[in-house]
Amino acid sequence: MTVILSLDVVGYTKMLRADERGTLRAMGWIRRELGEPALARHRGKPIKIMGDGAIVEFESVHEAAVWAMDFQRAVRLADKRNNVGQPVVSRISIALADLIVAGDERYGEGLNFAVRLQEVSPPGGVCVSEAVWYNLRSDMRERFLDAGFFHVKNIEEPVRGYFWTIENDPPQVAKPGEAPAIPFPAKARLEPQG
Repeated sequence: MTVILSLDVVGYTKMLRADERGTLRAMGWIRRELGEPALARHRGKPIKIMGDGAIVEFESVHEAAVWAMDFQRAVRLADKRNNVGQPVVSRISIALADLIVAGDERYGEGLNFAVRLQEVSPPGGVCVSEAVWYNLRSDMRERFLDAGFFHVKNIEEPVRGYFWTIENDPPQVAKPGEAPAIPFPAKARLEPQG
């Protein structure tokens, strides 16, 4: 079993139509400055990166959940600081899955499940599967609200999801000497500095 995180940007095609250059610049900045450095710290391995999202493999449900919550907060803060038009909002899901590994490729129903679960995630939030929720530490479980059962595409049985949103979870303060999971640059700018 492995932990799969699926991320998708809400309204990406509409954003591209409205401002292709600005959207691509913002997405590149978010990936470079917020996503990738924190993935390394939380031992996340990208399986697939798309223009509007990603599928990432993590070693633990806790690391995936911390990364997802901190990423959503950091992106929202970046949008507020930069005030560059339409904000970048993503949906994230986390699921446990058996995968078939063939070289650098990953296959299996678990990938499909994670992507489908992400589709019911609240914009700007995180949806975890029931199996992930049960495997989180109790202090982390309390931060996710039971959202009930959902019917998702290509999965016969209804699935239970647990939601986390920024609005329902006050920021966690890092302990003295402990860095936040996704440090935010003091001066956030989407344009290259030079």
